[in-house]
Amino acid sequence: MTVAKADQPIIHRLYLRQTWVTSYARGVMETESMKLSTEELRQLEDFERRRIALNQSEWWERLSMDQKFGVYQLQKFGYDLTFIRNTEAGPLAVVRRGSEFATVNHEGDVDLSPNIVLRD
Repeated sequence: MTVAKADQPIIHRLYLRQTWVTSYARGVMETESMKLSTEELRQLEDFERRRIALNQSEWWERLSMDQKFGVYQLQKFGYDLTFIRNTEAGPLAVVRRGSEFATVNHEGDVDLSPNIVLRD
């Protein structure tokens, strides 16, 4: 998986901040570890989390019982579980059938016309 262009400056800045070169003493480079802010840590965790590719059964295990029922019903119509997006309202299961998407919220409610933005 490649890093999205929008993520590259963030990750580069986080890396540079994490290991900051403070001095060169007698040809030896010394580094000082700097603490990242809470927001920077969250961005780094989100970046690392997205790099992990889970298979469909691993996504399935992360669903609530209500979501499993909703996704199961959609699978009867040819939808496949694609991923789970963590939102402020709770985990959102995203299913796909060709170019069509649907979502199932943590309570099992199905939305056949979701307003979601997908990354490349």
